[in-house]
Formats: sequence, C-alpha cells, structure tokens
Amino acid sequence: MKHPKVFNLPEEEIQKLLVYELYNYLEFTVWLELGPVNEVCNLIRMPSFLPWLSSEMKDDALKIYVDEGAHAEMAFALISKIEEHTGVKSMRMEPKFIKELDELILSQPKELEQMIKIFLSLYLKL
Repeated sequence: MKHPKVFNLPEEEIQKLLVYELYNYLEFTVWLELGPVNEVCNLIRMPSFLPWLSSEMKDDALKIYVDEGAHAEMAFALISKIEEHTGVKSMRMEPKFIKELDELILSQPKELEQMIKIFLSLYLKL
C-alpha cells in the first residue's frame, strides 16, 4: 500500500484494493481447507493409508476434516457478506499454490506414483 502508484490513489480506490486483498485471503482459505488440508485428512483416516497410525490419530483426522470444512464455509460466507456490504465483487480466482502443488506432486519420483494416484483421485472428486 506504500507504493507511489497505490499510495496516491483516492481513498475509495485504496479501500477497494484492501477488499480485494481480503478476498484473496478468504479465497486462499477456502481452496486450502477444502483442497490439500482435507485431502490429506481424508487419506490419513483411511485404514489402508499409513496403517501404523493409531486409531486415535485416524479419528482425529476426521475431526480436523470437519473443522477445516467449517473454516472454508465460514470464509465463503464472509465473501458473500463483504460483497453485499461493499458492492465489490470477488474475482473468485484459484490461488496459484493449487497449480504449484499439482506440479510438485506430478514431478515426484516414480516410487511415489501409487501415493500420487491416490491423492489425485481424491483431489479430482472435490
């Protein structure tokens, strides 16, 4: 906000930029919680995935899954309320980290292929 091109904008435009930054944070939360966080929690809770984990840990993964889904829903609801209050519409953009994470997973050694296939099959179901 201290960049000269932004700093000298009218207050209304600065406020709009701040709203967009808030949307960026909230959208990131939705994508993160419903994507990678819940995908990993879903894997962990499966009996065949990391079978050496205790049943308590696997049970906790389901609890975390539910909590993270609630965080995503809350962030999504906030976006709608902010749009209603400000009149500034969210661009609903997919965060860059999603594509980067996909690329990282696909670049892993052949030995991890089965785990990556499981992960991707869960990811594509969302």
